[in-house]
Order: sequence, then structure tokens, then C-alpha cells
Amino acid sequence: MYTCQICRQVCVNESLMVAHMQTTHPVEHQQRQQQLQRLEREHSEQQRQQRQQRQQQLQLLEQQRQQQRQRLERQRLELQRQRLVQEQPLECDICNFVTYSESGLHIHIGLKHSGQTQQPTTLQQSAQFQAPPIIRPIPQPPQHVMMPPVVQQPQSTPNQPQIGNASSAFQPYQRLIGGTGGAFTPYQHQPSTTAAQDESLDLSIRSRSRSRSPYRRQ
Repeated sequence: MYTCQICRQVCVNESLMVAHMQTTHPVEHQQRQQQLQRLEREHSEQQRQQRQQRQQQLQLLEQQRQQQRQRLERQRLELQRQRLVQEQPLECDICNFVTYSESGLHIHIGLKHSGQTQQPTTLQQSAQFQAPPIIRPIPQPPQHVMMPPVVQQPQSTPNQPQIGNASSAFQPYQRLIGGTGGAFTPYQHQPSTTAAQDESLDLSIRSRSRSRSPYRRQ
């Protein structure tokens, strides 16, 4: 059921209400149609603007993604160029094929020269190169080290008696009685007084012992 807002006429369906408005209230009906058209145009315009804004946003996002992909591609190419500059090129010794990766060279050999022999590449030669052995001089004993002197045992003579074992090679406390013609010993006794001095010293000792004795000899 539809009711007319002007005269409160009730109609069964929408078509009867439209016919009633056109015949009974043509001015109001025209104004209402204009208002509906204006609202429809505004709505369509609003939808168009929204679609345009969404499209612009999508284009901006796509442009940003494209710029990012281009930047990453430039970085990858720059890194690849630097790596190729730094790496040593490898050359196939059969067909002079040049590559910068050892795996690529192996793949090339397996595909193009399967069953053929190839000389080792520059990289393999450098890997097989071994440094020469280090030759160290044999250590020699120092020249300034002095060996201990060999002490010779003096010959035993009747005029030069010895104290101790004469068969031993070295006697540090050996005392030689008599002359000094024997070999050098570290503790050799050398007489420091003459016979006259020894005689006078012996007489003085005897005289003192006589004077101190309580029993004098008559």
C-alpha cells in the first residue's frame, strides 16, 4: 500500500501512485523527479570519484613496486658486476670457453666435452700448487763453549813421593812433597821458607817449650 503525502490518497501499488501524482499533483511530481535525478547524479558522481581514487591508489602502489623491483635489479646487477670483476675468469682448454664460475665450467665440460680430457684450469692449478718445504739449518754447538781441561797425573818418582792413590786420574787435594817440577794441581803445596828460617823457627819453638815446662832438664 502506498499513501500520497499531499492528499493522503491510498494506492494499491507503485504504478497507481505514480499515475495519481502525475494527474493530481503534477508540479510536486515534477519536483520530486528532479530531486531524485539530482540525488542519483550525486550518488553516481560520488561512486565515480571513489573508483578514481581507488584506481589512483592502485597505480601508486604499482609504481612503488615497480621502482622497488628496478632498484633491487640494479643492486643485483651491480653486485654481479663487482663479483665478475673480482673473480678470475676460467677458460676451457678445449674450446676456449670462458666463464667466471667453476660450476659453470664443469657443466660446460659435461655437456660439450663429455669423455674428453682437459687440462686443469687456472683455479685448479692454483689449488694444487704447494709451497716449497722450509729448509731449516741443523743446529751446531756453540763455538765459545770450553771443554774442561784434562789434568794429567804426575809421574811418581823416588824423589817425589805422593800421598793417596797414584792410579787415580785426578786428585783435587793431592800434595806434592819436594820440588815443583810436577804437573799443575789445584791445591799444590809450595814451600815458602828457606832451610835457615825453618831451623831458626824450630829453635825458638823449643826454647819456649823449655821455659814453660815446670820440670826443667838438668
